[in-house]
Amino acid sequence: MILTEGSYINILKKRLDLIILVIIIPALVVYVFRHQEEFKLIKQIDYLFLFPMALIVLAIFALNGLITKLYVKLFGTELTPREWFGLSAITAMGNYLAPFRGGIAGKALYLKKKHQFPYTSFLAAYTSSYILLFLVGSLLGLLSLELFYLSHQLVDWRLVAFFFVVLAVIIAALKASSYTPTGEGRIAQHWRNLNQGWQYIKDDKSLLLKVSLLFLTNFIMISLQLYFGYMAIAHQIPYQAALFMAVILSFSIFTSITPGNLGVQESVIAILSQLFGLGFNEGLLVAGLLRIVLMSVAFTLGPIYSYIFAKSISVEK
Repeated sequence: MILTEGSYINILKKRLDLIILVIIIPALVVYVFRHQEEFKLIKQIDYLFLFPMALIVLAIFALNGLITKLYVKLFGTELTPREWFGLSAITAMGNYLAPFRGGIAGKALYLKKKHQFPYTSFLAAYTSSYILLFLVGSLLGLLSLELFYLSHQLVDWRLVAFFFVVLAVIIAALKASSYTPTGEGRIAQHWRNLNQGWQYIKDDKSLLLKVSLLFLTNFIMISLQLYFGYMAIAHQIPYQAALFMAVILSFSIFTSITPGNLGVQESVIAILSQLFGLGFNEGLLVAGLLRIVLMSVAFTLGPIYSYIFAKSISVEK
C-alpha cells in the first residue's frame, strides 16, 4: 500500500494524542526519576485532605450538570437530577477514554437517543458555555491579578492585556449578529440551525446570568481544590494564586489533545507553582493528587451511570 502525503497527514492527526502522550509522559517520568530525592515529600502527604477534594469533585459534577440542565431546558427538554448529574460523571470519565474531551460526544449521543435533542442545539449550547466560561474566567483572572498587585505590588501587564483581549473578543461575539448562509445544502442548513440555536440562547439574559454564576462557583470550587491540594503537602498557597491557577487551567481546555488533558494539566500547575514560589515539584505532586481524586470519583460513578442510562435507552426500544 502506497501512502501519499495526505495519508501521512491524516494518520498524524489521528495519532496526535498518542504522540503527545509518548513525548510528555516519559519526560515527566525521567524528571521525577532524576529528582527522586526531592520527591520524598510524597511520604508526608496528609491524605485526609483527599476527602474534601473528593467532595469538591462531586460539587463540580453537580455544577456542570446544572449547566447542562439549564441549556437543554431552554430547548424544551427537562432532565431529571439523576440525568444531569450522571451525564457529568460520564463526561468526566469519557474525557479520560478519548482525546479532545471525547466525553462530550457521549453526552450529546445520550441526549439525542433519549430525548431526541438535536446535535445542532447541543453544539450551540456547547459553544455558548465556553464563551461564558472564558468570560467569567477572564474577569476572575483580572481580579486575581489585582489582588496579587495589592498584596505584592507586582503585576504582569502582558497577562492583564491578554485577559482584556479575551474579554473584548467575547463581548464582540455576544453582540455580533452571526452570518447566516442562504444555500440549500446540508452544511448551510446545519449552520442555520446552529445559528438559530445560538441566537435563542443569546437572547435569554436570565439563562446567561445563571450559567455565568454557576461557572463562577465552579472556579471557586477548583481554586479550593488546589488550596486543599497544597495543604495536603503542608504548603500554604495564597488564595489569589489558587484562583489564578484555576483560571489558567480553564484556558488549558484549548490544549485538551491528550485523554483527560494528561500531562498538559500537570505541566501547567507545576509551572504556575514555580512562578508563585511554591516549587515545581510541589506543583507536580498537587497535580497528581487532583488527578487521582478526579479519576477515582469519575471511574466510580461513570460506569454506574453508563449502565443505568444504557439500560433505560434499551428498555425504551
